[in-house]
Amino acid sequence: MCGADQRNDRLFSYVRPDSRVPQNHPLRTIRRVTDRALTALSDRFDAMYPEVGRPSIPPEKLLRALLLQAFYSIRSERQLMEQSKRRGATTRFPVVDHAWVALAKAGDSRTLRDFLGRIERLYGKARRIWLMDRGIPTEAVLEEMRASDPPVHYLVGTPKGRLTRLQQRLLQLPWQQARPGVQVKLLSEDNELYVFAESEARVAKERAMRQRQLKWLWARLKQLTEMELSREELLMRLGAARARAPSAWRLVVVKVADAGASFTFRLDRAKLRRARLREGRYLLRTNLPKDDPAKLWDYYIRLVEVEQAFKTLKGDLAIRPVFHQREVRIEAHIFIAFLAFSLHATLRQRLRAFAPGLTPRAVLDDFAAVQMIDVHVPTTDGRELTLTRYTEPERALRLLLDTLKLQLPAQPPPRITAGPAQPRTPM
Repeated sequence: MCGADQRNDRLFSYVRPDSRVPQNHPLRTIRRVTDRALTALSDRFDAMYPEVGRPSIPPEKLLRALLLQAFYSIRSERQLMEQSKRRGATTRFPVVDHAWVALAKAGDSRTLRDFLGRIERLYGKARRIWLMDRGIPTEAVLEEMRASDPPVHYLVGTPKGRLTRLQQRLLQLPWQQARPGVQVKLLSEDNELYVFAESEARVAKERAMRQRQLKWLWARLKQLTEMELSREELLMRLGAARARAPSAWRLVVVKVADAGASFTFRLDRAKLRRARLREGRYLLRTNLPKDDPAKLWDYYIRLVEVEQAFKTLKGDLAIRPVFHQREVRIEAHIFIAFLAFSLHATLRQRLRAFAPGLTPRAVLDDFAAVQMIDVHVPTTDGRELTLTRYTEPERALRLLLDTLKLQLPAQPPPRITAGPAQPRTPM
């Protein structure tokens, strides 16, 4: 059944949470407009739910949360909850009705610092190496890691702006071979080591991705110039094209006429040249000794593999959203997802050995063509013969199975009921 959209101020304090929000804050106006619209839709929401059962989370609160994600560029519900919990206790914009959160724009560096302290309390001080993407640590946190005793080593990605600042000095340094297809330049500065890495495989991959996006965007812009659209429709379709190909959009200059529904576009060749120079190249910073460039690159590849694991869990294996409410069921859901990820990793390792050009996602898409079906055959004496069969793979799939040295199991034996078949309940 549909949950009621009610306020629960007493769960927080004796002071209404929204009383701490400044009167001139824009979210107050947005909240009033949103509340009026959701109140008008309340009857429609109720009609979508059964009249009995456990009350759900009110859809009005979920929609308010989605609005906040859009306003503050929050990518997931988990990040929304984390930021609302953090900001609600430390800023003037607290949690309002579980979802209406006025979030501060400033970054919060306490998360990493608290996490480092927690690991140290649990496992003691040790010589650890932390692998982090850019944007996670702040300069203050990195300084604390360098000054700690024993020093905490790190390898962290660096924003592209720093690459521009160090570009001239990096040009004067020689390349060092880290592994076949990967070369690096090492630059020492302020008790840190900057690692400028270039991977031939990543250059080819990122260049192909950029070319594919740019080709699609260019064709789409040509289509829009030939359409008869209103100005509003044109702006909406341009926005949709920008959302679909954001990387390619930065390489194109689009100018919409001040009046009417027309626009012009051209390729920004200067930006394209800069993009080509940075494709497949990364700037890392570390306080590790500069003894073995191959070891530094291996550390960074581990970070890439961890990020790919999370992407696989959230994408291909769809570990979220979790609809369970009991803790044991949530743990079971995560356990099944972990087993699926283990099989996914095993398939990836097998592909590396026998079919390096294929990805697990492509192979699973091919395997999806094999279906398991049950064939029910009634007999003359009132019983039923059940044949469980999988469909025969096509020629391309059989070739893939042979390449991976995999064999499909034998077809299951037929089953027959001991007595007359029971009538099935219609679905």
